[in-house]
Amino acid sequence: MREGQDLAASLGIAYAECSSLLNDGVHQALNTAVELTFLPQRQVNSRKGFFKSIRRKSKSANEQDSVPPVLPPAGFAPHVEVLTSSFASEWHTMMSDSSTADVTFIFSDGQTVEAHKTVLTAASSIFKNIFLGKVTPSHETYGEIIEEISWVCNKENSCPNLIHMKEHCQGVGKTVIRLHESILKGVFMELLTFLYTGSPDISEDEDINFVKEIQSLANKFQLNWLAEYCSNILKGESYLNPSIGTWLNDNTGNAAKKLFLNKSLQADVKFRVEGSVVYGHRVILKARSEVMAAMLGGAFMESDLDSEIKIGDTSLQSFLALLEYLYTDHAPIEEGDSVEIMVLADRFCLPRLVTLCELYITKKVDATIQKRVADGTSDVINLLLTSQAHNAKQLSRWCLHFIATNFSVFESTEEFDLVQGDNRDYVTEHRWPPLSYLKAQEEFEKKVKSSSKFNSSKCNVM
Repeated sequence: MREGQDLAASLGIAYAECSSLLNDGVHQALNTAVELTFLPQRQVNSRKGFFKSIRRKSKSANEQDSVPPVLPPAGFAPHVEVLTSSFASEWHTMMSDSSTADVTFIFSDGQTVEAHKTVLTAASSIFKNIFLGKVTPSHETYGEIIEEISWVCNKENSCPNLIHMKEHCQGVGKTVIRLHESILKGVFMELLTFLYTGSPDISEDEDINFVKEIQSLANKFQLNWLAEYCSNILKGESYLNPSIGTWLNDNTGNAAKKLFLNKSLQADVKFRVEGSVVYGHRVILKARSEVMAAMLGGAFMESDLDSEIKIGDTSLQSFLALLEYLYTDHAPIEEGDSVEIMVLADRFCLPRLVTLCELYITKKVDATIQKRVADGTSDVINLLLTSQAHNAKQLSRWCLHFIATNFSVFESTEEFDLVQGDNRDYVTEHRWPPLSYLKAQEEFEKKVKSSSKFNSSKCNVM
């Protein structure tokens, strides 16, 4: 205690002792500290208590003049955010698209549900084997789930599936699958929803028996992840299920890419890009892009592979990158022309793909000009104008910030004349270093120079 009192005396402050174990003096110390915090500064300085004001000698006018101005920080570049994926919800809309449905499931009570081969083939090994002809429909594996598979053709009332799959009826009818009498529509719809979206439409509060029925049907259809999904709900561990859905959507997307991206298998639309034919699947294209949905409506309501949709003002590589995004929710942006893909994404109303391109482009520009900003001035200005013309608002803000924070470099280039109107106003207002700093720095240098001349004119007495 004596040492504490001596230290307080040497610092010119009061000494107080308290014990956190016994709570002696604790409240007094805290209350006094809080009281001093809220007192006006002059009262605190004049009050005798825990703290004592220490006066410092103010600097002379000459000393203040010799201090250079402080350069304010340039600020951080605007953050580029990628929009949340809507892949699952958009694939869910396919379930209600009867115009592209090419599969009909029939239940024992006569009820029917329509679906799409493209989705079923990508999401289920059983349906993949059936629709790709790897096993016969009468295979013993399917005895508990399927009673009969046939083909209903628009040209004829009914005909065997395989004959017309190989001949002239391809694409003008539907595969009809009569399910086993034990399969109920409500349970099967959850399984179908799982195939389309990666998760069934059930919650942790769902009836236990209903969840068990879904789990049983999942095992019959060899859908192990759906069975695991149901098991998590039954065990009270449904918090694990979102990760299953995310993984399955990626898995289904990759399967769709391998099976169908620019492949004639089950294709029902053709594009012509730079003289090359590109195959597509309407059910996926319509669900993922409003522009594609409008483009594939009307005259293209019926599949016609003899007709082609011409896509101009883009490269084949960029169009294939856009299709890959529609099929998988991922695009090979780094392998192609990221700016052209961004422009194409805006053209087909794909805002998330635009943000993916924006993020990649900003990272790429950062890496390019890491050593010398002047190497990328023309690119950044062109990016600014392109981004503003194609709704890439985040990239536009990033470019404006970049130009403003490197104002002196850009100002000296010929391309700076392209920065006009609101763009010029913004970069001028937010330029770095700011004009106020440059003026203060200029005044400081003048005073230093004047002071140096005055000192050098004095005689030195030895």
